[in-house]
Amino acid sequence: MANKRSMNMKRISIARTTEVNTMLSLLMDLDEGKNGDYMGFQESRIVYRTEMKGRINSYRAQKIARFLGKNISKSHLVKFSKNKEEIKKLDMELDNLKKINPHFSMFGDRKITVDEFLEINEKSLWGYWNYVRGADVISALAKLDKNQN
Repeated sequence: MANKRSMNMKRISIARTTEVNTMLSLLMDLDEGKNGDYMGFQESRIVYRTEMKGRINSYRAQKIARFLGKNISKSHLVKFSKNKEEIKKLDMELDNLKKINPHFSMFGDRKITVDEFLEINEKSLWGYWNYVRGADVISALAKLDKNQN
């Protein structure tokens, strides 16, 4: 009986770890301006993701994670810390994109806030998060089961 309990606890631990890693991957993809995993941000109809490029700091990362029902420890969020010069450079790049294409953003000269991003993309983000989280957890648990047999 203890062996079965031990195995179940291991499965729960792997599922939780996988969820955290999947959330960190989602946040890193947003911060780096990538298109996400599997079906991607574009397929999920997540809009204004390019405006979030380089703007995910630890506060915004935690806010997005909590919005999607996941708490991430501060030790994981350190990778999202940025210095002021880095942020200014990224903001200038975004401003240049807006000058080249005035229809780039419905927000005009100001930057989209994380709250606006979450409100606009609520259903799309939830759909993407549930799909990617499910696929990653199933894959991790299948790998565990394969290694146990």
